[in-house]
Amino acid sequence: MNIKPSPIFWVILASVLAGVLNLFSKNLPLAGMEPIEICACREGVTAIVFFFVLLMIDHSAFKIRWQDIWIFILFGALNIASNICVFTAQESLPLEVAAVLEMTSPYFVLVFAFFLFRDKITR
Repeated sequence: MNIKPSPIFWVILASVLAGVLNLFSKNLPLAGMEPIEICACREGVTAIVFFFVLLMIDHSAFKIRWQDIWIFILFGALNIASNICVFTAQESLPLEVAAVLEMTSPYFVLVFAFFLFRDKITR
């Protein structure tokens, strides 16, 4: 089965899911969870859901070269560190500010890709 939803669908879905995650994440520290525990739960659920979605959409995406494993590890570690910072910010800042900070992360990825991999920045 090869499903190809429109890019608009993915943008709307990502926005809705980010909002839902922020709603739950704001209350989890009140229940006694630390930012690292919230991050572990979030990353674990995301990995499982992403695995099954990718399996349905394009299972050839699981093929990677062994020499590229370090890239996955590096960006995974940076993503976890970013999420810990976001959850820590949510404890002391309004959700709106924390969400804006979280949404700037793709721009940091763009800058890293430019300097580390010599990717071109285009429109």
